[in-house]
Amino acid sequence: MAKTIRTIKGISASPGMAYGEVFLLDNDTSFVIEKKTVANTKAEISRFHDSLEIVKEQIRHLRTKMSLQLSKSDLEIYDAHISILEDPELIDKTKNLISTQSCCADFALHSVAKEYVQLLEQLDDEYLSARAQDIDEVAKDVIKSLQGRLTQGLQLNKPAILVADQISIHQISTIDREFVIGIITSNGGTTDHTSILYNAMGIPAIVGVGTNLNFIKKSVVVLLDAEIGSVTIDPDSKTLEAFQEQCLNYRQTEKDNLKNCHLPAETLSGKKIKVYANIGNFNEAKEAQRRGADGVGLLRTEFCFMDRKTLPSEDEQFNMYKAMLDELSGKEVVIRLIDIGSDKKVPYIGMDEEENPALGTRALRLGFKHYEKLLKPQIRALLRLSSAYNIHLLFPMIATPEDLHEIKAAVRMEMRGLQKEGFKTNSSIPMGIMVEIPNVALMPEKFVEDVDFFSFGTNDLAQYLMAADRTNPSVSDYIPAAVPGILNIIRGVVKVAHAQGKWVGICGGLAADTALTEAFINMGVDELSMPASAIPKIKAFVRKLD
Repeated sequence: MAKTIRTIKGISASPGMAYGEVFLLDNDTSFVIEKKTVANTKAEISRFHDSLEIVKEQIRHLRTKMSLQLSKSDLEIYDAHISILEDPELIDKTKNLISTQSCCADFALHSVAKEYVQLLEQLDDEYLSARAQDIDEVAKDVIKSLQGRLTQGLQLNKPAILVADQISIHQISTIDREFVIGIITSNGGTTDHTSILYNAMGIPAIVGVGTNLNFIKKSVVVLLDAEIGSVTIDPDSKTLEAFQEQCLNYRQTEKDNLKNCHLPAETLSGKKIKVYANIGNFNEAKEAQRRGADGVGLLRTEFCFMDRKTLPSEDEQFNMYKAMLDELSGKEVVIRLIDIGSDKKVPYIGMDEEENPALGTRALRLGFKHYEKLLKPQIRALLRLSSAYNIHLLFPMIATPEDLHEIKAAVRMEMRGLQKEGFKTNSSIPMGIMVEIPNVALMPEKFVEDVDFFSFGTNDLAQYLMAADRTNPSVSDYIPAAVPGILNIIRGVVKVAHAQGKWVGICGGLAADTALTEAFINMGVDELSMPASAIPKIKAFVRKLD
């Protein structure tokens, strides 16, 4: 009787392929928190402060250890954990609970942290859910210190694929990279800080497999394909051999693609397409260069606004954008104006609770609501850079011609103001709009004369077309079904744009899908923009097309 082979699915958090025995990380079942009465609350508060300092020093040590492996941007993960430990509200609430209830510090901190975590998770926001995980993880480390149990690192003596409900920043920072060939977790998402570290360390990882993790037993061999989010458990010899061959071919192809990544993306018949990068921080700008990006099709400016407690000033933004542009050595860079709101919230801007935030006050709608402190400084910072760098402005969340006229008028107003102050600006800076709202997608002729280019945000366009929130797993099956409709829309927009001499790009998830690359080229798409990691593969694929 043939052996039954089980395959489970998850989310690809870090690309690659691996095979080998698993190492099961046990859940910390000894983590028990009881409400105990203390006689001396001042002494208990002092003990709480001591444990905060112990964990902070532990994190600083890990940061130093990882500084040789990670970029400056990735090291900010550790700074984020330290900032949680220094958060005055979390500290004060914990101290107040100790004082008013005469309870032990571990119970007080657990109660306060649990309140924070539950609040963030209730917002159904991928980014904030990842921050909730950070708070939970840091609080557990402090509680363990209070209970006299320091967090232990991972000790492996042979290569293995780590399997766990979740893996902490502390654990992943203590591993010997030589012995961790892959990671599988039941929880997690692509925006988690652990997933960022997996990518930075080059460890293939699949997260979010849920209860399917229970099918993976101690020391069993698994095949991990993080290119498609698939895990094969306990394969037979024939399946294992085939996968081993696949891994060898994958690694050789990756090596060849990277070697040739700076060659143009041109088909055998001479059709060319620009292959650009989507970037959101300095490290991704460096990766875009290393992996052969022809330019940048989407610079997400949200990195200036997230993971901080105050608004960035005009000069701060100028310097942050300049650092990234300097790294990109004269390449064409499409910079999207601020797109916070919906699934990207910040604590220093008042945002009303909305039933459907993806359809509410976000992006430029939010920017104009807080124009003087939110949108104006950003526009001025970018215009100050426009005379020295090849930048285009991309406007998100445009729904009507009036939206477009409003933002263009604001850009012209700030340009005049800067010129009066003696700043040089590019008076004819190219300006384009995101095609993510159906009203634009279906009537590009209403916008084409007032833009220099269109850029498709296929992720948001898909959710609007299907009335399915792309962050809601219960309706996620609808999103792939939007592809045929999106292709028809792209074809129509290209026709209208090209008739007016304007170009069209795609910066959403579909841009990196090789199953669609040939169709995009044939319908006349001018540019594809994607994560830098996908660029060598897409360019190589294009060069093999007729």
